[in-house]
Amino acid sequence: MHSFQKMDTFDAKPAITNMSAMHRRGSVSAPISGNMKLADLVDLDYRLLRILSRLEIKLGFGEASIAQVCRRCGLDENTFILLCRAYTDSNFRPSATELKDADAKVVLKYLKRSHKYYVETDLVALQKSLEKLLECCSEPSGKVIRKFYTDYKNELERPFDFEEQSVFPYVEALCSGAIPNGNGTLLDDEHNDIDEKINDLKNIVMKYLPEDVLSGRITETLSFLFLLREDLQSHTAVEDNILMPMIKMLEEGYGRK
Repeated sequence: MHSFQKMDTFDAKPAITNMSAMHRRGSVSAPISGNMKLADLVDLDYRLLRILSRLEIKLGFGEASIAQVCRRCGLDENTFILLCRAYTDSNFRPSATELKDADAKVVLKYLKRSHKYYVETDLVALQKSLEKLLECCSEPSGKVIRKFYTDYKNELERPFDFEEQSVFPYVEALCSGAIPNGNGTLLDDEHNDIDEKINDLKNIVMKYLPEDVLSGRITETLSFLFLLREDLQSHTAVEDNILMPMIKMLEEGYGRK
């Protein structure tokens, strides 16, 4: 058993590099079309429930198709399908035609609600889960973990704030034909820092907690961290593979490159 006191010197980076291939997100291999039943789509990948929630698509849609549910909810069908494909497959790259047929406002709605969920729900749940772990830890151990959580929270909220205040208004202006102010460039380095921070926190919980911490609590926290990391990676894929190409296309249409 490693000593917890050595945590401040451990190097999580090799673990990130070596494990990265093991955490590739899956993909919905079946073709998605508007006449496909929404329930069948969710059966293919339950993670798409997160997309439904953030686009305010309520469950209880019965045997309705994707097109029918999107019309009922006032959502663009093509954009919904793009989001589902990008969320479940990090290798998905939409064509220029697919981007032109999509609605940037729907993408922004999804991203904004995702930010809200991460900050108001996921981070709160993570903090509570960590505090339960720390009930069995010494004060020095608790201090280290609380610092990692605070650092991670700050790393996560920083790019969210930037996007909300600068990038999203810029895209909204382009969509409306107004003169865009702000910045249409996402903070790629910030995304990398977020991924590294959550991996560091995951490695501390998995490798360096004292043996007297209840294994059930550790498993619960680790499961949450793995799911959160996967969700954030999917979120980044939507920004990188849909939003950024959309911004470029909108800028070209506006005459600004």
